Amino acid sequence: MANMARIGVIFGVRRVLYFGIISFILVSIIAGTSNSMQTLLICRFLMGSLSAITYTLPVAIILHIIPQENKAKYCVNLLQSTVGTGLAFGTFIGGMISAYLGWRWIFLINVPFLSISLLCCAFSLPHIKSPSTNDKPDWLGAITLTISIVTLIFSLIEVARLSWISPIIFIPFLISIVFFTIFIYLEKNTSSPIIQLSLFSDKKFLSGLICSAFLSFFYSGVLFITPIYLAFFCHYSSSEIGFIFLSLSLSIIFFTYIQINLIKHISIKSILLLAQILFIITFLFFALINHKANIYDLMIVLVLMGAAWSFTLSPAMMASVSTVNPEQRTSAIGILWTSHGIGGSLGVSIVMIFFHYNLKNHVYNTLKAITNITTLNPAWLQQAVEKPQDAVQIIHANTGLPLHDVTTIFRNSFSFGFTSIFILNILISIFIFITVCFLYKSNNNK
Repeated sequence: MANMARIGVIFGVRRVLYFGIISFILVSIIAGTSNSMQTLLICRFLMGSLSAITYTLPVAIILHIIPQENKAKYCVNLLQSTVGTGLAFGTFIGGMISAYLGWRWIFLINVPFLSISLLCCAFSLPHIKSPSTNDKPDWLGAITLTISIVTLIFSLIEVARLSWISPIIFIPFLISIVFFTIFIYLEKNTSSPIIQLSLFSDKKFLSGLICSAFLSFFYSGVLFITPIYLAFFCHYSSSEIGFIFLSLSLSIIFFTYIQINLIKHISIKSILLLAQILFIITFLFFALINHKANIYDLMIVLVLMGAAWSFTLSPAMMASVSTVNPEQRTSAIGILWTSHGIGGSLGVSIVMIFFHYNLKNHVYNTLKAITNITTLNPAWLQQAVEKPQDAVQIIHANTGLPLHDVTTIFRNSFSFGFTSIFILNILISIFIFITVCFLYKSNNNK
């Protein structure tokens, strides 16, 4: 996203936005009519790349065409709140489309909506002069940053299955560090960097960046692990899980309206801190969930999470762009959404690592007390952790314990792993709360 933001600055945000929308339409048609998995994977990669345009440039356009500071902030707030609503509803609507219309329509439904968006832009969007028309794209910086992020995420995903000393993990992780170091060196020594490192000296920008990244970290992890927990541990059906998560989507819509009006009366800092308090309460309730939790208890917890989500997404954006120079705002937006995307990827990866580690250790320690298991990481135990739906049969076959006892052991261990994730999230939220307070205090003193 930082790459696309920079390209928008150089070639013009309107021109790049049109390219992104038209390309997204074409790729959606190809994906929706594809009969090949390889073609579908390529299309998904291209859609991810093109979505970087539609995420970053609309905010830059608003900040360019609306000179009034307060009105621009309101419009950015409204836009980001709409994005949050879309993110929350995406999983639910995507599931409904897949169930009733087929998976192809998940892609084809983009075509009419994007076509309407393109027509609206064509008739209403004015020409926006680029402030940096003499700059050139930093392709070397884009390549090194992309390699660094991809190899880091790959190593974190695979470490849940392998160990850190495995070459499959260690080598990509080392490559990530090397290329990130090269990227920082290049950015310091180029006249038109993708990421303007000077932005990170702005404490308010940094606070928004941290809150946005960890918002994505939180919701990606929760949306990944909670449906698995509800299906396996609480025995909810797919339709019941969809109904439960609908409360999250509706909560985001409701609290978005509250947030838009609340920010007129209290500071961005106060809203960001309130969001972390709500996250702490949410994760505490998640940690206390057991197999007897009913649908309405779970919906209340997700309503609280929706409030925290709404009080973070737009205020984090406004915190990041409100204090930077107008010439730097497009770059700032690109950096913010890049950190948001990285946070989401790391959220899923770290949740997998943390959950598998605690689940496996809890199973191992329990079995060690009642059986003759001697090795810390038997292959069958790793297999049981990776395939929870078959775990009871796998453990039963390798230990000879009664099925009832094995079921109880694994359910308790699964619950322990689930709870440990939210304890980690509580600690992270406390850290973010303290960090935001410190950054704003440092900025005021400066």
